Amino acid sequence: MGKYVLVQENIPQNGINRIYLETENSVLIVDAIRGFCWEREQMETLLQTFDKKVLLIVSRLTDCVHVWCRSRAEQIRALEFLDALFADYGMLRGDAVYAEGEMSQVILDVSMTEQGTTDLLSYFMEQTDAYFAKTAVIYADKEAAQEEQIRQLPVYCKKQIPWAVVETLDIAKPGEEICIKTLENDTGLTIRADADLLIMIGCLGEVYEITRQKFENSYEKSDEQLDIFSQLLDFIPAVELPRTGEYKTIDELAYLCTPKPGGIYAKQLQVRTKVFGKGREDYFIGKAGDYLAIRLDDLQDMYIIRREVFERTYELKTGE
Repeated sequence: MGKYVLVQENIPQNGINRIYLETENSVLIVDAIRGFCWEREQMETLLQTFDKKVLLIVSRLTDCVHVWCRSRAEQIRALEFLDALFADYGMLRGDAVYAEGEMSQVILDVSMTEQGTTDLLSYFMEQTDAYFAKTAVIYADKEAAQEEQIRQLPVYCKKQIPWAVVETLDIAKPGEEICIKTLENDTGLTIRADADLLIMIGCLGEVYEITRQKFENSYEKSDEQLDIFSQLLDFIPAVELPRTGEYKTIDELAYLCTPKPGGIYAKQLQVRTKVFGKGREDYFIGKAGDYLAIRLDDLQDMYIIRREVFERTYELKTGE
């Protein structure tokens, strides 16, 4: 199976048919015994034993395939990794460290036929290879050094439609963790409540964090509270408090705001792309058709905007 090396096989007491190693990207792939239930501790033990960063476990069931992922790599979120392998098919759940999902055998058979393979493990090996080969990676600090090319990109400004903002201290006590789900990061981003940190809500219900200084530079806050019915949000935004496991809807805490004159540089992505922004341990992920956005006043401030969000909320700036 190419660069995947078989290192162990036939360990039924541990739920293992075969174990393969891929050294270049530090991946461990397990062909699991049908119906074996995998625990997180067992997955962690496997990674430690073989000194790898990403573990993928594939198990055949009667009418579907169940897949688990455990990631110890800061640059690979487990849920995002499985999302790429599943190519928008199947059901997934999890976070940056642990994720699992199922794909129906019918859909899988179609995907395998399109890929030209009949072997299940070979299919997921090829999907894994494609993830690393076809995912572009942008580091904001390095990309910003290409200033001349960036300054030639078209400038877009936000349309004059209402946004909304929430004070993080209205959600939690100072220093308390808040996990916000975003369209650009479906595993959730954890921040800490602070007087200088706010949460923005867009017209599609997307949410993201913003510093007070950046907010004041970019928006005018009003005294009008958000009304999700008149604003027609696609969903009611909510956050999780990891300490208690409590979910809070935040629309009742939000006030409307409007964009100030300004803009961003933007270009459409041609391939799946990760963006590691300035000062962020996490990363944005975008698919072909989404947009890379760069602030005019800080070229190291880069992020991803989903295509549907961008096209509804931004327009080409004229009169430059």
